[in-house]
Order: sequence, then C-alpha cells, then structure tokens
Amino acid sequence: MSISTMDKPPESRCRYPGNRVVWDGPDDPEHPHNWALWRKLSVVILLTLLTLVITIQSSIFGTGATAFDREFGGFAVGPPFWAPISELYGRKWPMVIGVTIASLFTLMVSLGQNLVTIFLGRFLSGLFGNAPISIVGGAATDNWNAIDRGISLGVVIGAVFSGPMMGPIIGGFVAENLDWRWNLWLMIIAGFAMALICALFLEESYIPRALVKKAKRIRKETGNDKLRTELEEAGIDLNRIVSVYLVRPWMFVTIYQSFIYGIVYLFFTSIPIEFKQIRQWDPQLAQLPLCAMLIGVSIGSAINVVYTKRILARQLKQTGSSLIPEQRLPLMIVGGFLFPAGLFWFAWTSDPNVPWPAMVVAGIPTGVGMFLIWIQCFTYLIDVYLPIANSAIAINSLSRSLFGAGFPLFTPAMYDRLGYAWATSLLAFLGVAMIPVPIVFYLYGQRIRSWSKFAVKAE
Repeated sequence: MSISTMDKPPESRCRYPGNRVVWDGPDDPEHPHNWALWRKLSVVILLTLLTLVITIQSSIFGTGATAFDREFGGFAVGPPFWAPISELYGRKWPMVIGVTIASLFTLMVSLGQNLVTIFLGRFLSGLFGNAPISIVGGAATDNWNAIDRGISLGVVIGAVFSGPMMGPIIGGFVAENLDWRWNLWLMIIAGFAMALICALFLEESYIPRALVKKAKRIRKETGNDKLRTELEEAGIDLNRIVSVYLVRPWMFVTIYQSFIYGIVYLFFTSIPIEFKQIRQWDPQLAQLPLCAMLIGVSIGSAINVVYTKRILARQLKQTGSSLIPEQRLPLMIVGGFLFPAGLFWFAWTSDPNVPWPAMVVAGIPTGVGMFLIWIQCFTYLIDVYLPIANSAIAINSLSRSLFGAGFPLFTPAMYDRLGYAWATSLLAFLGVAMIPVPIVFYLYGQRIRSWSKFAVKAE
C-alpha cells in the first residue's frame, strides 16, 4: 500500500452498500483532508499550545529544586495506552481529559505538605499528561497530505522540543522571585485553560472518527439505525490492542531520537553546573543559555519547511511517484553531524577562562541538529506506520520518556567525576557513534520495512 493511497478518501459509487457508511469519494467535504485551510490551521495551533503547556510543565518543576530541598530536605512515564484509546475514540477527548486530570494532580503537588503526596502527584500528573505527547503526532498529520504533514508535524514537534527548554527559563525566574509552588500554579492555570479551549474549539481530526460523526448525522437524517462505519463495527478488541498497538519492534531511529531527548533533559542539569557553579551566574540567569538552543530549534524548523516545500515537493512532482519514507532522512543525516559538532563545541569552550558567548553560541548548531533528527524521526515513523501512526509514536514516546527521566539522574555524578569538558565530549562521542543510523535506513530502509506487516510497503 503506498502512502498516496492512504492520503485520499476511498472511492465509492454506491450509496452505503450493506449499511456500511463510507466517504462520498475523494472530494467529500466532511473528510478532514478536504477541510478549509483555516480549520486545519486551527487544529495545528491548538495542538501546539496544548503540547507546549504539558512539555513546559514536565521541566519547570526542576528549577525549584533548591527551594524544594530547603522546604522538605530532599516526569513520570505514562504507558502507551493513550495511542489505542485515541484510535478507538479519536484524538480530541483523550487529550482534553488527559490534560485536565494531569492538571488536577499537579494541584495535588502544589498543595502537598509531604514528600509522598508530592511524588505521587508528580507520577499521576505525568501518567495523564502523557496523553497529548502520545497522540499529538497522529493528530497533527490527520488532515494533511504527505508533503504538508511534514510541515504541520514540524510546528507541533517544535513545541514538544521547545517546551522542556522553556520550562527551566520561566521556572528559574518564578522560583527565585516568588516560590517554587508558583511554577506549579502557573501550569495548573494554563493546563485547565487549554483543556477548556480545546474542549470548545478543537475539532476531531481522526479520519475514522470523523466518519463516525458523519454516520451519526446520516442515521439521524434517514432514520436508518443500521448504518455503521468500520470503526463502529470493530468495537473494542483487547487482543488487537495488544498485538497491533503494544507489541512493536524498537526501531533504531527511535532509540536515536530517545538519546537526543535524554540529552535535552540532561542539559537542564548540566547548564546550571557550568553557568551557576563554575561561572558564578545568578540562578535565574543560569538557564538563559538554553535560549541559544531554542534559536537552533527555530532555524531547524525553517530548514525543515524549505526542504519539504522546495526540495521534497519538487522531487515528487518530477517523478510523479508516491512519497518514499526514506526521502525524509537526508535532513536527519545532516542533523546527525551537527549535533555532536555542537556538543564538542560546548565541551571545549566550557573553561571559565573562555568568554561565555563562545560557549552559549554552541547551543545553536546543537539545537539545529537535535531538531532535524527529531522531526525527521517523527515523520519517518508516521510515513512508515501511516495506518497506525499513533501506535508507533506511543512506543516512541515511552522510549523517549525513559531516556528523559533517566539521563538527569546520573548527570551530576558524571560531570563531577569527568569534568564538564570530558563529560560533554563523552555524549558527543556517543552522538558520533549514532551517525550511521539514519544513513543505514536511508540506504536500506525499504528492505527493512518489508520485514514488518504493519509498515507501508514500497510500490
């Protein structure tokens, strides 16, 4: 099955034979691919804001750690069940419900008076806050074609990537000038506000769920209660959820992307070590060097748009063929070289005798490389597992979260024993070791895809 055939509604000359409701041809106005541009953009904007709130919440707590220690002396991973839920019940309500409950448990943290209450609240908040992170990849691409979904996904994933960097910057100033609990109150207010806005204005973009909506309208208009869609007839099959959604091979590109995600969270610990402890910056200023990485992410996003709209679109137009997932990977290869180069730059400008701008600027190529790896990994997984994209992303999200939660745990000890230069260089060497991953998939990806019954096959 090619990607191009998945991008269009099925042809149907008969009017719902066998009481099976289908799309009325490729130009059916109710099909999400045929929505007006403003409706598509509204989905992207709301998904971006929703994801930004959750990802900022995941990292903002850490910036109040010092004040937290003074008071008490001392991101959870959500299992990948959100993906099958979203592919049964749609994208909108699992995300809205997840963010709402996550905000309620964040309230539990902000009001907690002992460590058990706070840790339990953080765990449950992360469990339900995982919903938009698991679902957003599929939701951002539901109503776009093969070319435009790369741009739509780039915008939303930019929020996934930028939120954890923005959290420490915002939290550093709030915790220093108010109280560590105010970081949480800000996120509670933002979480409830975005959940309400999305409940009111976010449209359901999941194509099978949009067809269910159409079927309900037709049943009401015709009085024929026997009309059903394929999704409604399938119902809930636990065996299918286990075999199709939860049992998925761990692809090397997912491990590569997870390593990058772990580095992002590691920087939240290592940046203050360099700028607060070594260079003696004020605590609220010590997180500002992350702004350079945000600039890098913005540049990477612009590169992704130019490549997708100018180079990739032209290639498809010239050949007249369907999109091959491996055509996404050249940018990932470029990112693979930029990422360790930026880390080496970070490492060997960390001496306090070297002016601080030289080290801060290293965040730009690091951010560009990280983003190019990230976005191309996401689009590649969606292109390969297009019919069950959210399920592939769910396993991807689980792997990323494990790395993101684990890396900061060993950061202080690693930097204490090796020093800033060699500890960061070690990460750079690991990045160099992973450079062949996208190259191998670029050269042999079609053959590798042929081994999976769930992957899109080449024509």
